[in-house]
Amino acid sequence: MQPEVSIIMPCYNAAPHLGPAIESVLQQHFPAWELLIVDDGSTDATPAMARAYAAEDPRIRFLSNEGGKGAAGARNTGLDQVRGKAVAFLDSDDALFPGALAALYRPLVTGNHPVVEGYAVLFCEQRLLAFLSSRRKHDAVEERPVPIPTAGFWRHMYAAEFLKRHDIRFPENLPIGEDSVFLCRVYGLLKTLPVVGLNVLLYRINHKRNIPTPTKALAFVKRFLLAREIFAGHGKEEWIVPHIGEAFFREWLQHLHAAKATGQDHAYLELCADLLRGLENEFEPVLRKQLGPLHEAFYSLWATGDYETVLALLEKHGLITPASPYMGISMRPEGLRWHWYRWSSRAANMACSADTRKTVRYFAELRRRSERRLRGRV
Repeated sequence: MQPEVSIIMPCYNAAPHLGPAIESVLQQHFPAWELLIVDDGSTDATPAMARAYAAEDPRIRFLSNEGGKGAAGARNTGLDQVRGKAVAFLDSDDALFPGALAALYRPLVTGNHPVVEGYAVLFCEQRLLAFLSSRRKHDAVEERPVPIPTAGFWRHMYAAEFLKRHDIRFPENLPIGEDSVFLCRVYGLLKTLPVVGLNVLLYRINHKRNIPTPTKALAFVKRFLLAREIFAGHGKEEWIVPHIGEAFFREWLQHLHAAKATGQDHAYLELCADLLRGLENEFEPVLRKQLGPLHEAFYSLWATGDYETVLALLEKHGLITPASPYMGISMRPEGLRWHWYRWSSRAANMACSADTRKTVRYFAELRRRSERRLRGRV
C-alpha cells in the first residue's frame, strides 16, 4: 500500500521510551502510513527494538545515520526518504493520540492546505502538566491568522510537496532550537493556519535536555539570529521583537553562565549584540526590568563592547552564578523523594479530570503493549 502519511521519528539512545511511541502509531485507525525510524548512532537497545518492530510491520522502516548528525540531521534523513503526500514528526519519547493521523490528514488534503495544526498534552513521566486544548471533542477545523512561531512543530502535519518545493529542512549546525527555526521557515510562508480542535500528541517535557551547556550557549543565540533573518526575508519584520522577547530574555543569562564555563562568554555576548542590533529601543524596557539599577551601566558597557566589565558587573551582583535557574537541575528524584514524586503524581492524576485519567491509562496501555510485543525479542 502506498503510504499517505510519512512519520519521521529521530532516535538516539531512546530505548526507555521508544516502544510506546511506536505503539501509538500502530494504534492509529488510519492505515496508510509509513514510519521512518532514523537512528542517530545509538549505543543502547534502540536499533534492536526498531528492527524488531520493522520485521513485524512492513510499514515501519529502519534507517541509520552514520556517525551521528543530531536530531536535525536525523529528521533531514527521513525527509529524503518520505513516500507519502504528508509528513508528520514524532519524537521517540512522545506518543500520538488515537485518531491523530486521520484528524490532521483529512483537512490537509480536502482543503489543499500546506500545513494543519492540532493540540498537544504536555507531561513529565506519568504526571500530566497541562492540557493545551480548547477541550473540544470533535475534529472541526478553524482557520486562524498565522501566529508568531515559538515552538510546537511536532503537533503539525505538513504537505510533503510544500516542504520539498520550498526546500524547508532543519539546520544541522544547531544542537538546540533547530525545530524552532524549521517552524519559522514554515510560518513565514503562510497567511492562515488551519487548526483541528483535538489533542493529537502527548509531548514529554525533558528538563535535563533543556539544561544550558557550553555547547548549546552559542547555538541558543544563533537560533534567534536565523529566525530574525527568516522573518526579514519573508517581509514579517513585525514578528522579530515578539519572537525574540518570547524566549530569549527568559534564558539568556543562564546560557551566558554556561558559555563562561568554557571561556566562550565574549563570543556569546558579541552574538547577543548582533541579535539585538537595531532593536535597542524595543528591548530597552525588557533589560531594564531584568537588570534593575544595573541597567544603565550594563547598556553603556555593552554598547562599547567592554564585555569583560559587563561580566564582572553581572557576577558582582549575582546575576550569573552556579545557582542560576536550570543549572544542574534533575527532574527525576531518587530514593524517598522518588517514591513521594511517584505517588503524589498518581494522586494528582486521580484528582484531575476524566480526560486526564483517560490519557494516563492510554499511555500506560501503550507501555504494556510494547513490553508484551518485545518480550524475548530484544
